[in-house]
Amino acid sequence: MTGGHQVEEVGRRLRIAKEEIAARAFRKYPWPEWDRGDLGLAAHVWQRFTAAAKTELRPLLARPMLVWSAAELMVAAGVRTGRHGVAGLLSKPAEHCKDVNRAWCWYFPTHAGVQYYFMTPVQAELFRRADELVGY
Repeated sequence: MTGGHQVEEVGRRLRIAKEEIAARAFRKYPWPEWDRGDLGLAAHVWQRFTAAAKTELRPLLARPMLVWSAAELMVAAGVRTGRHGVAGLLSKPAEHCKDVNRAWCWYFPTHAGVQYYFMTPVQAELFRRADELVGY
């Protein structure tokens, strides 16, 4: 991909992320979003995630608001689960988030049939801190 196309792709992905955040604000989920005061809950949830799920989420923690396709996330995390495997790998962590009455700790918009993943800066900071407390 040439430089100009890379910039265009980054811009497109940022639009996807912003649209997802805006859309989520209007959705009626029964669980509240994560906020900076949820470190205890985040640590509790993080320690319940499998090592593979933590590995899959670490690129999102390191680069908040960067939108990753499932394939890119798999490569960045060094996990070989297949693009549908990313969703499967993160299904149990989603349940752990709901168990503490919180929404998933990542966003996963679909655009043109491709699943994407990203975290907001608040989510990434919170779960980086939880990772530091709990680790693997």
